[in-house]
Amino acid sequence: MRFLSTLPSLQLLQCCWAEVVFKIMLFYDPTQAHKLEMREEEMKKRDTLYKEHIAKLESKCSQFYKVTSDSFQKSKEETLNRFARFNIQPVCGDLQSQILKCYQENPGKTLSCSGIASAYMQCVNKAKMVTRGKGGCGIYIS
Repeated sequence: MRFLSTLPSLQLLQCCWAEVVFKIMLFYDPTQAHKLEMREEEMKKRDTLYKEHIAKLESKCSQFYKVTSDSFQKSKEETLNRFARFNIQPVCGDLQSQILKCYQENPGKTLSCSGIASAYMQCVNKAKMVTRGKGGCGIYIS
């Protein structure tokens, strides 16, 4: 049993045998060796060609990404500049908060807040007249 464990494995013997046969073929047929060398050279040339091609593609891809990214940023800035931000404030906001406070302090007594409500309505109507005269839509923009 011990003797069998010291013998080389079958796979190792097959590999070595294939190498021996290959060397014998090359020795007896030099044209095979030349063909193999030619094939190896061709494979190296193709490998170099493919690596160059991949490098060119990566370069084009990075250029395309840069152009696309720059174009996106430029368009984003143009859009933000085109649509200016407005500071919109509620019309007569101080009177509106006074009415809400009055209604909360006087539940069920809406007539006690009628003076503030009347002033609020007058303020709103005045703002409507001002913005309509300017061609607006009734919203106060400062």
